Amino acid sequence: LLKSNDTNIYKAVLVGVLRVAKSGFLSDLNNLCVYPMFSDRFSSQFGFHEEEVQTLLQYYPIPPAFNEIKQWYNSYHAGNNISLYNPWSIVNICDKKTLKSYWLETGKKKI
Repeated sequence: LLKSNDTNIYKAVLVGVLRVAKSGFLSDLNNLCVYPMFSDRFSSQFGFHEEEVQTLLQYYPIPPAFNEIKQWYNSYHAGNNISLYNPWSIVNICDKKTLKSYWLETGKKKI
Protein backbone atom coordinates (compact mmCIF):
# COMPACT_ATOMS: atom_id res chain seq x y z
CA LEU A 1 0.00 0.00 0.00
CA LEU A 2 2.70 2.48 0.91
CA LYS A 3 5.24 1.73 -1.81
CA SER A 4 2.80 1.04 -4.62
CA ASN A 5 0.82 4.23 -3.95
CA ASP A 6 3.57 6.85 -4.01
CA THR A 7 1.54 9.18 -6.23
CA ASN A 8 -1.08 9.59 -3.48
CA ILE A 9 0.93 9.04 -0.31
CA TYR A 10 4.00 11.15 0.42
CA LYS A 11 4.72 10.03 3.99
CA ALA A 12 3.15 7.68 6.49
CA VAL A 13 3.33 7.05 10.20
CA LEU A 14 2.77 3.53 11.47
CA VAL A 15 1.75 3.33 15.09
CA GLY A 16 1.52 0.06 16.90
CA VAL A 17 2.91 -2.24 19.49
CA LEU A 18 5.00 -4.61 17.36
CA ARG A 19 8.10 -4.08 15.29
CA VAL A 20 7.06 -5.18 11.82
CA ALA A 21 10.22 -4.63 9.78
CA LYS A 22 11.60 -7.79 8.23
CA SER A 23 9.16 -9.97 10.15
CA GLY A 24 7.37 -11.25 7.06
CA PHE A 25 4.55 -8.75 7.40
CA LEU A 26 5.45 -5.66 5.39
CA SER A 27 8.78 -7.31 4.56
CA ASP A 28 9.48 -4.74 1.82
CA LEU A 29 9.39 -1.99 4.41
CA ASN A 30 12.66 -0.08 4.58
CA ASN A 31 13.74 3.35 5.79
CA LEU A 32 12.11 2.57 9.10
CA CYS A 33 12.81 4.50 12.28
CA VAL A 34 11.50 3.16 15.57
CA TYR A 35 10.70 5.70 18.26
CA PRO A 36 9.41 4.01 21.42
CA MET A 37 7.08 6.12 23.53
CA PHE A 38 9.53 5.91 26.42
CA SER A 39 12.30 7.59 24.44
CA ASP A 40 12.68 11.24 25.32
CA ARG A 41 12.89 12.55 21.75
CA PHE A 42 9.24 12.24 20.66
CA SER A 43 7.56 11.06 23.85
CA SER A 44 5.28 14.08 24.06
CA GLN A 45 3.75 13.20 20.67
CA PHE A 46 2.17 9.89 21.77
CA GLY A 47 -1.06 11.31 23.17
CA PHE A 48 -2.85 14.43 24.39
CA HIS A 49 -1.35 16.56 27.14
CA GLU A 50 -3.59 17.64 30.01
CA GLU A 51 -3.70 21.20 28.64
CA GLU A 52 -4.79 19.90 25.21
CA VAL A 53 -7.63 17.92 26.78
CA GLN A 54 -8.80 21.00 28.66
CA THR A 55 -8.69 23.03 25.42
CA LEU A 56 -10.77 20.38 23.62
CA LEU A 57 -13.33 20.52 26.42
CA GLN A 58 -13.73 24.26 25.82
CA TYR A 59 -14.77 23.53 22.23
CA TYR A 60 -16.82 20.44 23.10
CA PRO A 61 -18.40 21.13 26.48
CA ILE A 62 -19.62 17.92 28.08
CA PRO A 63 -21.24 17.11 31.41
CA PRO A 64 -18.23 15.35 32.95
CA ALA A 65 -15.83 17.96 34.27
CA PHE A 66 -12.12 17.58 33.56
CA ASN A 67 -11.45 16.29 37.09
CA GLU A 68 -13.94 13.47 36.50
CA ILE A 69 -12.31 12.66 33.15
CA LYS A 70 -8.90 12.70 34.82
CA GLN A 71 -10.11 10.33 37.53
CA TRP A 72 -11.81 8.00 35.03
CA TYR A 73 -8.99 7.77 32.46
CA ASN A 74 -6.02 8.76 34.60
CA SER A 75 -3.15 9.07 32.12
CA TYR A 76 -0.14 7.12 31.01
CA HIS A 77 3.48 8.15 31.26
CA ALA A 78 5.87 8.44 28.33
CA GLY A 79 9.54 9.44 28.21
CA ASN A 80 10.60 12.32 30.45
CA ASN A 81 7.73 11.18 32.74
CA ILE A 82 5.21 13.10 30.61
CA SER A 83 1.55 12.40 31.44
CA LEU A 84 -0.57 11.76 28.33
CA TYR A 85 -4.18 10.87 27.59
CA ASN A 86 -5.30 8.37 24.97
CA PRO A 87 -6.52 10.38 21.93
CA TRP A 88 -9.12 7.74 20.97
CA SER A 89 -10.78 7.94 24.38
CA ILE A 90 -10.70 11.73 24.58
CA VAL A 91 -12.09 12.24 21.06
CA ASN A 92 -14.88 9.76 21.82
CA ILE A 93 -15.74 11.58 25.04
CA CYS A 94 -16.06 14.82 23.07
CA ASP A 95 -18.20 13.12 20.42
CA LYS A 96 -20.45 10.92 22.57
CA LYS A 97 -20.44 13.10 25.70
CA THR A 98 -20.15 10.19 28.10
CA LEU A 99 -17.37 8.42 29.99
CA LYS A 100 -16.82 4.88 28.77
CA SER A 101 -13.97 2.42 28.16
CA TYR A 102 -13.60 3.39 24.50
CA TRP A 103 -10.07 2.08 24.02
CA LEU A 104 -10.88 -1.25 25.66
CA GLU A 105 -13.80 -1.72 23.26
CA THR A 106 -11.49 -1.53 20.21
CA GLY A 107 -9.90 -4.87 21.07
CA LYS A 108 -11.05 -8.23 19.78
CA LYS A 109 -13.57 -10.04 21.88
CA LYS A 110 -12.85 -13.71 22.52
CA ILE A 111 -15.68 -16.19 22.90
